Amino acid sequence: LPSCLSAKFGCTAWAMSAEIEKLPASARARPLELPAAPAAPAAPAAPAPKDRFFLWGHYYDPHDPYGEVPGFPAADDSDKAMYEANLQYVDVWLGKLVEGLKSRGLWDNTVLIVTADHGDEFLDHGHRFHGATLYEEMVHVPLVMHVPGIPHRQIDTPIAHLDVMPTLLDLLNVRIPSRFIGRSRADEIRTGTSPAEYPIYFEVFPDSNYGSHQVGLILGRTKIVNRINEGYSELYHVDTDPQERDNVYDDDPQRPELAALLGRYEDHHLYWLAQGKTGAFVPPGKRAPSPPAPATPPGAASTHK
Repeated sequence: LPSCLSAKFGCTAWAMSAEIEKLPASARARPLELPAAPAAPAAPAAPAPKDRFFLWGHYYDPHDPYGEVPGFPAADDSDKAMYEANLQYVDVWLGKLVEGLKSRGLWDNTVLIVTADHGDEFLDHGHRFHGATLYEEMVHVPLVMHVPGIPHRQIDTPIAHLDVMPTLLDLLNVRIPSRFIGRSRADEIRTGTSPAEYPIYFEVFPDSNYGSHQVGLILGRTKIVNRINEGYSELYHVDTDPQERDNVYDDDPQRPELAALLGRYEDHHLYWLAQGKTGAFVPPGKRAPSPPAPATPPGAASTHK
């Protein structure tokens, strides 16, 4: 349910509480929707709305545990069928959001981004839910953007989430902070050209929910994963092996390059993990002393290659 935030930065902001499970069922039945304009302004009249706004919608419905949604019965009682029903439900409400923007004359002057932080597993590799592996069903998520004045086009090169904020700021002609690791992809969006392949990193942290620590990267359509806890690595070509069944780590000629890139990432992040500065869970007694920090910020060198 949307709740209005203060216009601290000169724009109207709306957000949706992520704590959906704490809401009664009647409140969960309606995802984010632009509120209807009141029939008559309250007295005294509110000041004229500003010409900028930010809207953040957290559509939590496709997250486990999956509930029944009105008008979208699941094909059966399996978790996957319930998940798919929730996806259809959210798709309809995203459509309502778009229609709300259009009906208010905002669509042609608004950037809209739809993405997700992770996928879900339905025994694809013997696991359920998320947080246990880094296979494609977990890390390959949608990234859909509507940019006024830009025709429909598709970029097939994988794009990192780190690039989303710099791209958005660039599209809005806002200065990109120098501390950002990601890079703007606004030029590729405007021209329809695919960016050069670059390493995109992903990670499962050990914390209070997940015990495994895995790191991985994808470069083009080649993907490497290191299961740190298990001392086991995997390498897949997801273009020819989309189900990730043929682990070619021992024989692939790209392994040295990818392993070196991933090793640099691991070195930086294991350092910060040991310092307890990542948000990940560190068991009592396992925290390392504080040696000098690495000269290069975590991930910066690899990400910009």
